[in-house]
Amino acid sequence: MTRSRSTRLAGAVLLALAAAGPARGGAPGEPASPALRLLPASRVKARTLRVEDVAEVRGEGEAAASLRSAEIGPAPAPGFTQALSAATLVETLRARGFDPKSYRVEGPSETIVTADAKTIAAREILAEAAAFAAAELAAAFPGAEIVPEARSTPADVVVAPGREGTRVAFRFRSAARSGRNVWIDSTVTVDGEPAAFLPLQFDVKVVREAVTSTRAVARGEVIGPDALALVPADVSGGAGALVGSLDEAIGLAAARAIPAGAVLRATDLYRPPIVRRGDVVTLRVVSGPMTVTARGVARGEGAEGDVIAVANADTNRIVSGRISAPGLVDVEIGRGREGRP
Repeated sequence: MTRSRSTRLAGAVLLALAAAGPARGGAPGEPASPALRLLPASRVKARTLRVEDVAEVRGEGEAAASLRSAEIGPAPAPGFTQALSAATLVETLRARGFDPKSYRVEGPSETIVTADAKTIAAREILAEAAAFAAAELAAAFPGAEIVPEARSTPADVVVAPGREGTRVAFRFRSAARSGRNVWIDSTVTVDGEPAAFLPLQFDVKVVREAVTSTRAVARGEVIGPDALALVPADVSGGAGALVGSLDEAIGLAAARAIPAGAVLRATDLYRPPIVRRGDVVTLRVVSGPMTVTARGVARGEGAEGDVIAVANADTNRIVSGRISAPGLVDVEIGRGREGRP
């Protein structure tokens, strides 16, 4: 090669380098600016897009790491796609505070973003809700069998699978946690953020041994052993404390008409009066070894242990006394009061 030809070739190379402009890297010793190369097609698992989901970022250091993790907006709905242009990406990053001069863009002019979808079957959600209800009620009804039954089945839930996964949380909508029409609200979260809400309706039975009526009992009827049994029954949904044992109910009266097979609660029963207004009773005053009795007329009614007013039949003096037995009232000394019938 002649000297003149070598000179011309070297000049052409220098001219080409000059036309290309200066390198985009930093000063000597500093890392080069990150290179952002848009992918022809990309998939995303989360509900929000990051640069790393749609582009390959080449480079080292904090600048490249910050660019990779930068959020650029919501992802498409699960299972759907959308186009994202390089120009839109650059403008979005500019709005996020990234100077377009701090990185270079390479590759295609747009990417087709597809959002992955995860389907959570309704039967799985219902099963988890039933387990939640059973666990919550176990402490309130120790030893009982909790039977939640769904009244309807919702549609399957489709959400993004998320970077960290999905979770379903449950809570009772109100204080009504057993019986018919119990509402349990479920929330599906993706990466800790709410993504779907499902209201679930259940009938929640609580089955345990309980005092129940073996036959119909009329209002005011004094209940005997023949009317009661201790059997497994659904005790959910009622108001008032359950009758704890057969002995607690025997001898009490029905506060309402009780059908056969009903679970008995404290509010269903009351102590029947053994002294009624107008009854002639014996007034008894005990003072040390002495007992004094007199005849009286009840001015009220009550069961054993109740305090009522009684008029002394001989003096018409009104005294207070505690009913001890049918026709017997123990007078409490110092509780008497003067009066006329």
